[in-house]
Amino acid sequence: MHVVIVYNPGSGRGRARLLAEEAAGALRGAGHSVEEVAIERERSDRVLGGRLGGAHALVVVGGDGTVRWAARAAAESGAAIYQLPTGTENLFAREFGMSACVGRMLGAVEAQRVRTVDVGVCNSRRFLLMVGVGFDAGVIQRLDSARRGAIRHRSYTLPIMREAVRPRLGPVRIEVDGREILRGDRGAVVVGNSRHYGGRLNPARDAAVDDGELDVVFLPGATTLGIARWALLARFGRHVPRGDRNGGGAVYVRGKQ
Repeated sequence: MHVVIVYNPGSGRGRARLLAEEAAGALRGAGHSVEEVAIERERSDRVLGGRLGGAHALVVVGGDGTVRWAARAAAESGAAIYQLPTGTENLFAREFGMSACVGRMLGAVEAQRVRTVDVGVCNSRRFLLMVGVGFDAGVIQRLDSARRGAIRHRSYTLPIMREAVRPRLGPVRIEVDGREILRGDRGAVVVGNSRHYGGRLNPARDAAVDDGELDVVFLPGATTLGIARWALLARFGRHVPRGDRNGGGAVYVRGKQ
């Protein structure tokens, strides 16, 4: 069968390139045809899509950002994704029990046991895991604007500190399937397609990638301290029961839009 390997050369401090080479060697050794694409050179997902015609699988070597970058082309071509994780959190791989073991990847590609999952859309851009606004989104924005090369866990330290000093926790309005859930409350919002989240906080703890719906979580807080409290509760699964709005104002609902 034909397999396309896409990798981020900067992921894992260069480990992604080596892992991609190892994966290509294993696949060719098993009799499969392989094409390798480095996203350092090919920035357009449409360019990747043009190479997926006839591909049985797309092996993504990198982190969750690389998976998201490749998702549109994979969805349009029908090629199944397997992630060899070299990123910081690797939430997509965690969702499906994927690992950086090349032998395990080879077995999965040859078995062709494919699972169809939902793809979310936000501002005309597709996502597989989640989108959000609030403290965490502010940290990510700060990190992305200052990014120089590979990201490690300690890369988040300075963006977190800066967001803690000047948090962007404006009032939000949430509407799910045409029904207004709240208006004007300050806090953080996570719209989860997957139950997994950075730092294993998992606010959308009941989210399923193949149920045709998104889990919408609102954690109130006008200050960094308030958000930190809810993050701690989420870490232990005590932030809010699904479908209820508790006395603290947290919300957990589910819907398609």
